[in-house]
Amino acid sequence: MPSLEDRVPLGSAPLRAPARVVEVVAAAAPRRRLAELGLRPGAVVQARSRTSGGGRVVAVDGSRIALDRATVSGLIVELADAELADVELTDVEGSAR
Repeated sequence: MPSLEDRVPLGSAPLRAPARVVEVVAAAAPRRRLAELGLRPGAVVQARSRTSGGGRVVAVDGSRIALDRATVSGLIVELADAELADVELTDVEGSAR
């Protein structure tokens, strides 16, 4: 089981590294909207690129979603381990990473 030291905000995760969401720190309404977009505990995500304001473009469930810095800092993830390395992330074009 990963330790607490393995948990980081998504904004601190390396680009293109698969990670699993372990916690969403946000008020109820934004947390619900993020869950509708697929960003919920257990989801495998990948920060694809940085935005000029400190946010990230995130791949999740075959979609790419642009998130601002505050939202990205509230998505707590565990970085990839052997289990996640086997999970294929598919981008919007439908091709595997």
